[in-house]
Amino acid sequence: MCNTRQKILEAGVKELAANPNASMEAIATSAGVSRMTINRYFSNRKKLLENIVLYVFEKYQMILDEAVELHEKPVEQLKYYVHSSIAFGDIATVLKHHADFDESEHDPNTCQFSDTNKKLKKIITRMQRSKQIRRGVPVFWVLQLLDSILFTSWESIKQGRSTEKEVLLLAWDSFSHAVLKEVD
Repeated sequence: MCNTRQKILEAGVKELAANPNASMEAIATSAGVSRMTINRYFSNRKKLLENIVLYVFEKYQMILDEAVELHEKPVEQLKYYVHSSIAFGDIATVLKHHADFDESEHDPNTCQFSDTNKKLKKIITRMQRSKQIRRGVPVFWVLQLLDSILFTSWESIKQGRSTEKEVLLLAWDSFSHAVLKEVD
């Protein structure tokens, strides 16, 4: 992806997470480019928003692919995924306001995150088979818990209740104590 285009998309995620009605000018300023530069890449606000939403879905797939590539152990893959997802930013606000995303009809098998969810399910299933996850905790529960921890983390950062560094520790600690069999 072109460096300037990626900077615009990343700035869009950041600005829209902070303010769902962020202007193209605010996104341009955050990206360190002019409004004309944004218009070179995206013909209008609607196209920019569509591309930001697509970028979010692609980024989560990349984060998970990196986790699998960089770490052999499934527990380390999940930890990397959680930490990288938090660091990427509050995508919940972006999706809620700018994607065709209905939380009430969220089905992890058919939603726009279904490919990511399938890979997460494989990791979680490997952890279950190796008895790293507490007995009786279903895959769906673990997926929902991961989502909840991410949303809680983003909200805590956004509201200024915790720093990103604190949230990274709290998120993994919360997950591991709730789901993992043996916790350090």
